Amino acid sequence: MQLSSFVILTCIAAANALSVPRMNSPIILFTPGAWHGPWAFDEIRKDLSSRGLSTSAVTLPSVGTKNVNVGVAEDTAAVRAEIERLSNKGKQVIVVAHSYGGVPSPSPLFS
Repeated sequence: MQLSSFVILTCIAAANALSVPRMNSPIILFTPGAWHGPWAFDEIRKDLSSRGLSTSAVTLPSVGTKNVNVGVAEDTAAVRAEIERLSNKGKQVIVVAHSYGGVPSPSPLFS
């Protein structure tokens, strides 16, 4: 099984596990790693959309910057802001983080 197939199946299983109607299904938020932007998830987001699942992807401020003062705190704030934006729309959020994206992603969930 290819990794992308595994991720698709995992996202669908997570959405189905919440036992909510498809139209009220949670949104899947992708957080990229240190060397990628949200574009890295374009293919899988398109696939999930074709299956009726909503997605979003966050841009981490530290990715690609030359500013040494931008780091994990700013990335965490970006993830938090996106989770809050989606939550304020009444959505449950499933966070899927790739590599470094797993560093700033959990903090907003517990603060």
